[in-house]
Amino acid sequence: MGFLDKLKMKDPANVRQAPARKAVLYIVDDATGAAIPLTAGQLGGAGAASTVTATYSPESLAVGADEVSLNVPAGANRALVTVTVGTARLGLSNAATAPGYSVGEGVEINGAQLAALRLVRDGDADATVRVDYWRVE
Repeated sequence: MGFLDKLKMKDPANVRQAPARKAVLYIVDDATGAAIPLTAGQLGGAGAASTVTATYSPESLAVGADEVSLNVPAGANRALVTVTVGTARLGLSNAATAPGYSVGEGVEINGAQLAALRLVRDGDADATVRVDYWRVE
């Protein structure tokens, strides 16, 4: 079954009549943590496209009752933190009051957030998170 079959669009005429979809991209303000919608010209900053210049080995973190932080590789300025086992709380400087994330959920962080992120298990069972690091310029 092809992609268009899954969308129930088996012929080009149906594709042309399909409703348009819009996506909204957000950035997170390092200082406030607020989500800010981007316009097309802002993507990558000042209209320039962002370029991934390096990737780093992923990290697997055991998350227990005591807060843990990331082991950010030198040069990394972005990370995707994803829960792979259990439930974990992820917060900036204080994980105890942060929202909980279940398996498959997580956050993308950058800049000062890398050093500020703290993780702690949510509940009685320990959790595990995977952290993928990269550099964008």
